[in-house]
Amino acid sequence: MTVYSNLDRQAREISYDPNLVKGDTIEIRCVNPNVPEGEDGHVSTRTADNNDGLAVITFPADYSGTCEITVTGSESGVDTGTIEI
Repeated sequence: MTVYSNLDRQAREISYDPNLVKGDTIEIRCVNPNVPEGEDGHVSTRTADNNDGLAVITFPADYSGTCEITVTGSESGVDTGTIEI
């Protein structure tokens, strides 16, 4: 096995309620309120193939600020929160 480290990114683990977010896959949407809507870096989305209540999201190594997180299930349900980086 080979493990790569990316020093250009920082990771944060988030938790959400898997009883609220239903489906085999989830979409994680991160909105940076400090970047104007429509500009690069305002919204970032990714999907995950498991729904276990935990997810890891990454940010540029020099990023600091607030991120508004929305986790949406492939079948139904949404959980939201805000994290500080």
